[in-house]
Amino acid sequence: MAAERQAVARGLQKFGAVVIDADAKGHLVLEMPDVKSKLGQIFGQGIFVKSDIDRKTLSKLAFESKENVQHLNRIVHPKILTLIAEGSANAGPSGFQLYRH
Repeated sequence: MAAERQAVARGLQKFGAVVIDADAKGHLVLEMPDVKSKLGQIFGQGIFVKSDIDRKTLSKLAFESKENVQHLNRIVHPKILTLIAEGSANAGPSGFQLYRH
């Protein structure tokens, strides 16, 4: 499924569409010091390898319960949405944008 989305996104880019990759934005958010701090407080220091978040470990812990998913979402989603909005604002007046997740 992801490969098909990427192919569609590349095709639309050829016609001037601005593609904003929400997954990539999520990766950037996990590098933010304030996000790392909050996630460490909620999920523990075991989510870190050196100073980086181990996404596999975080995912395992986050999806153990609905409450944990909500904690994760409350921390990362606002930041991801901000980055997406910034990407949209920087896209220019084409009016044609594709969000990929």
